Amino acid sequence: MNLDEKVEKVKNTLKNRKVAIAFSGGADSTLLAYLASEVSDDPIAITIDNHIFPTGFIKHCKKTAKEFGIRHQIIDLNFYEHENLLANKSDRCFVCRDLMYGNIKKYAEKNGYESVLDGNNISDLVLDRPGILITYKNNIESPFIYARLTSKE
Repeated sequence: MNLDEKVEKVKNTLKNRKVAIAFSGGADSTLLAYLASEVSDDPIAITIDNHIFPTGFIKHCKKTAKEFGIRHQIIDLNFYEHENLLANKSDRCFVCRDLMYGNIKKYAEKNGYESVLDGNNISDLVLDRPGILITYKNNIESPFIYARLTSKE
């Protein structure tokens, strides 16, 4: 399958659905938000303000969502208030993503979104990313994995 076919597969996954996107403002979630803005029914980008991301992170996310014409919700989740993250144990990636995705899913369900999506791609499955297990725990959809899109693509 070539790149255009993969992108079309992602669009077909998003088409006419009310979806919430776990939106970090990085390349993957930005592409997902853009595609959703073209074909989804009232998509929303949801960003976690965890108080540890770089200065300007939230501003960038707001600007990007506005450029795509999609709603944007920021959830304040101060990681400095979570002892299990501050302990910096080996399961920190799992704990971090569990907190973020759990809050995103809760917001999406409360506001009538049928699915939560993330920008994980097929390349993420071969890297050491223990937090990806939370995607499955919370039934988060990863359209790029479904379409077999890689990071390079």
